[in-house]
Amino acid sequence: MNISTCAVGPSCDGRQDGAQCYGALGGAVDLMLVDNVSEIPRFNWRKNSSIILRWRNSIVYNTKESRFIFFPSNGTVRISNLIRTDSGEYKLELNDKDGKVTGRRTLQLYVQAPVSSVQLVSECLSQGQMKVSCLSEERDSPQYSWTLDGHILTDSELLSKNYENNIIVLRQNISGHLICSVRSQVSYSFNQMNISTCAVGPSCDGRQDETQCYGALGGAVDLMLVDNVSEIPRFNWRKNSSIILRWRNSIVYNTKESRFIFFPSNGTVRISNLIRTDSGEYKLELNDKDGKVTGRRTLQLYVQAPVSSVQLVSECLSQGQMKVSCLSEERDSPQYSWTLDGHILTDSELLSKNYENNIIVLRQNISGHLICSVRSQVSYSFNQMNISTCAVGPSCDGRQDETQCYGALGGAVDLMLVDNVSEIPRFNWRKNSSIILRWRNSIVYNTKESRFLFFPSNGTVRISNLIRTDSGEYKLELNDKDGKVTGRRTLQLYVQAPVSSVQLVSECLSQGQMKVSCLSEERDSPQYSWTLDGHILTDSELLSKNYENNIIVLRQNISGHLICSVRNQVSYSFNQMNISGCGLSHLLILGLRATVVILPLIGMSLYFTWRRKKCEKAEDSAVSQIIEDLDNSILMIEMKSPTH
Repeated sequence: MNISTCAVGPSCDGRQDGAQCYGALGGAVDLMLVDNVSEIPRFNWRKNSSIILRWRNSIVYNTKESRFIFFPSNGTVRISNLIRTDSGEYKLELNDKDGKVTGRRTLQLYVQAPVSSVQLVSECLSQGQMKVSCLSEERDSPQYSWTLDGHILTDSELLSKNYENNIIVLRQNISGHLICSVRSQVSYSFNQMNISTCAVGPSCDGRQDETQCYGALGGAVDLMLVDNVSEIPRFNWRKNSSIILRWRNSIVYNTKESRFIFFPSNGTVRISNLIRTDSGEYKLELNDKDGKVTGRRTLQLYVQAPVSSVQLVSECLSQGQMKVSCLSEERDSPQYSWTLDGHILTDSELLSKNYENNIIVLRQNISGHLICSVRSQVSYSFNQMNISTCAVGPSCDGRQDETQCYGALGGAVDLMLVDNVSEIPRFNWRKNSSIILRWRNSIVYNTKESRFLFFPSNGTVRISNLIRTDSGEYKLELNDKDGKVTGRRTLQLYVQAPVSSVQLVSECLSQGQMKVSCLSEERDSPQYSWTLDGHILTDSELLSKNYENNIIVLRQNISGHLICSVRNQVSYSFNQMNISGCGLSHLLILGLRATVVILPLIGMSLYFTWRRKKCEKAEDSAVSQIIEDLDNSILMIEMKSPTH
């Protein structure tokens, strides 16, 4: 699914005369009217002849329904639950303290219906082209765009296009991941499909010398050798020194297995059930009826494995960025491409990329529908995921006394303080002895830096760019209009660092068990959990566990796909590995190494025993202790690190 924010809709800068703004039907829009309202004694904001807002002596008077809310802190009006009749021209008239007009501005608002769901319909045409229609009920001047495998369609792929009627016709032999995006001024939707060629399988024109052709392992490929075979008395087609096909007097002689079939009607040979050894150079020699050579051509065939299934693995980094890996077993020079919400990733979204290693790092606050496409010369696959921001964080209901809330270091947190602020004449919100927010007569006074922002519409304060010192106890004091205390509440905020990347380290123990450590730099009370092949580890698989120290010991002969997940109150990360049991070969090597260490120790022990008879009792005790300590130390080293 595509997700967008539930409340705070698009914003529009209406400080310029004649600004055009757009809002989604049923949604909300923020219209910025003025820079610093504290420097404006009076203004009226109207639609047609009806005044909506009056500003007098730092107080706003709303003559319209509660869907229109003015925020003096940033000079913005928010219109919620937009309806069609909200469209139209709005006029702002600025006045000095005596009522004299100091300026006028107009703003045009257009309320449009959001884009409906999109459907794709494909149809194969008679010549092997493909017609694709992008269907949506959107009527407010939608814009259509198309991508194939993450790039905009080119003339070499498009036979014709009619973006006004949202229909395209693709040329023959075009395949890949096709996306149609439909966008209006207020919303966006898309649909996608994997398309394959309308004709039978891949073909390659080998009529030119030194042509390069590709075929999928286990599949088939058609190689066009000649134009009109009826005009050719003879030819031989060979690989290395072995002749595969002979053509004599309109008869083909196949000296190879039945996987090679020649079609005289179009001069094409089909190779079925392709194997790796079909790769190589093929030579065509053309002859006249007397056997004289009239032409030679070579063709290079590459047989490649189809792209395997693709996996996407995401990981939140410490500063709120997201690392995403695109995993495939494809080894034949795959090409990776990425799209987000139907467009190729831009520098404003990408922090770094390594397409060779199929890894990208997205910047903070990037969200949407991410697709990784993997393509070789013979096949294509992709995977997709919905990503949400790592940093801008959780919300917390602080309306109950002694609530505990959590926020991510460097991110943001929304703290809900009250239900209906319009029913509260006054409140103070403080940390320690410092007042952060004052609420008086429907106006909020922020005594802190701009990182603290209060939203009267839902009684919530947002703290952005969280730092460690934001942790602590916050107190809310509610008052009536005379200043009498009507209630008090406390809220405890904990700012924690996001979970860093996770590493897994495995080690075989002496009896064939496997010790696995889950390593992360997280220090804020992380919780560790383990799964094997999708299920929580059981006692029949676990010999021991120490979740506090993130270490487990698996029993003998346990294998599968192991995942360690590390979570704290604000973020999550994981790593995975395929494990196989610590087998007999390891134990034999361990035994040999232990023998190499123990035999010299036995000799040393015999020597010191003989010396012991000649020593005093005090010396005898010291030597015995030396032997015992040395023996234990070396054996412990060998058991802990058997591969060294």
